[in-house]
Amino acid sequence: MDPVSGKTLSVLSIAESDARGIVDWLERDSIRYFAVDAGRIVRSIQEINDWRVTMITCFVPDRESVDKMVDEYTNDEVTAMGSRGSRGEWYVDFTHGAADKGYGARRFAEIHGIEPSQIMAIGDGLNDREMFEAVGLPVAMGHTPDDIARLTKHVTGSLEDSGVAQAIGRFVL
Repeated sequence: MDPVSGKTLSVLSIAESDARGIVDWLERDSIRYFAVDAGRIVRSIQEINDWRVTMITCFVPDRESVDKMVDEYTNDEVTAMGSRGSRGEWYVDFTHGAADKGYGARRFAEIHGIEPSQIMAIGDGLNDREMFEAVGLPVAMGHTPDDIARLTKHVTGSLEDSGVAQAIGRFVL
């Protein structure tokens, strides 16, 4: 989405049948989630109007639950990607099979007429892997898991240490 005009630049929606199946399962098992339907954040199946769902995020108690969901729900049509928030919480994002942050970085470069190698990207989680592989200057936050931080060229401070500002100050300004 263009931050100035609000115009949608690219959309990869989950097939309606897949989105309904995931939401039905989450509600049946009383798993807390939110979904993005036609650009609106919804928190229950009753709120979904258009079934143009681009993402479903659910909250899970631990890494074991993340791994189980990822194994169970990732296929050619849907990607389930686990991640850990900056406060230690675990969650799983369900998206279209081709949608990930790497796709977003490549699409951003295409729209702006630049090469992905000219982009700096800052991240801190499992869902940043593809983005780090796509850009020229991948930067990990200080609290990033080691296996993901190894994919980057630089590690900045943590969220609490204003790591994003540190990276922008060092590499952009």
